[in-house]
Amino acid sequence: YPQTMLIPEEVATVEEGVPRLKYVIEKVYEDHDPDFAFFVNDHTFVIPQHLCKFLNGKSNGTADSGAASAVTRKDPNDHMYVGHALKPKGSEYAFNSGASGYFLSRKTMQTLVQKWNIDHDDVCEGSGRKWLQGNPGLITAECLHSIGVNPIDSRDDKKRHIFHAFGLVRVVTNEMDAWYGKKHEELGDVLGEDALYHHTLQKGVECCSVDTASFHYVESMETLALYNTFEELRRKPNMGDDELRRVMEDHWPSEKRDVGGYAHNLPTPRKEDVWNELLQVVRNIAPNKDEMLC
Repeated sequence: YPQTMLIPEEVATVEEGVPRLKYVIEKVYEDHDPDFAFFVNDHTFVIPQHLCKFLNGKSNGTADSGAASAVTRKDPNDHMYVGHALKPKGSEYAFNSGASGYFLSRKTMQTLVQKWNIDHDDVCEGSGRKWLQGNPGLITAECLHSIGVNPIDSRDDKKRHIFHAFGLVRVVTNEMDAWYGKKHEELGDVLGEDALYHHTLQKGVECCSVDTASFHYVESMETLALYNTFEELRRKPNMGDDELRRVMEDHWPSEKRDVGGYAHNLPTPRKEDVWNELLQVVRNIAPNKDEMLC
C-alpha cells in the first residue's frame, strides 16, 4: 500500500456513480478482505492514527446512543456503518457523508456484495433512479437500512464530531452550507435524543473531537499545510500560540485558488477570537508522538 484501483471503462463511466461504488466495495472485499475499510473522497484529509484509535476502542467514547461502540474494540464480524450521519428531511433513514468518510466492516461489505450480486434486491439496486448516480452512497445507506443497519452517533463523549464534511477553518467557525446544517435537524429520529445540542453543529473548540479523523474539501496545498503543522507540533508540543500561528501562516496557502473553492483561508490577523479557537482545535486534534497506526 498505497495501491491504485482503476475502474474499467466497461464497468462504468465517470458519470455512473452507483456501479462505480459497487465495483469498489466488491473489489476491496473480495481482493483484499480487510477487517474494515474506510471509504472517502480523494480530497479529504485523514488522520490515520485516529481512525485506528476509533477501531481499537481507544477513542474518548461516543455520544449517548453509541457509547458502547467506542469503548470496545470493533469486531469485523459485526455490522458497522459509521461516519458523520446526515438525514434528509422526511426520509426514513439516515446516511453517512461520503465526503467525511465512513467505515464498513467485513460483515457489512459481505452483505452488500451479496445483496447486489446474488439477491438483486430492488432497494439495493436503486430501482433505476438516475439521480442516485451522483449520490451513490445513498444506495448503500438505503440498502443497509432495509436490513436494520443504520448510522450511529459517532461523536465523542462531549458530543464533538470525529468525521467532518468540510475543511478545518469552516468547521471551527461553523460557516458551512445551509443544506448541511438542515440535514442534522431530524437526526434525533435515527440517532436518539440529544438534549444538549439537538444534533446541531457547534463552533470553536466544541466542533471537533480530540480524535478527529477527517476533514473534507482539503486540496493538495492545505493537505501539506496540515501535515507539516502536525509534524511541527509533534517535534515541539509545547510551542506557544504565537509560534504555532507563525507555523500555520508559513505553511498554509494564502491564495483562495490554492485552498479550493469550498475551503476557507486562514482568518485575517484582526480576528483574534477565531485564531484563538483555531489554534486550540489544532492542538487538540494533532496526533501525538505516542499514537500508533493500526
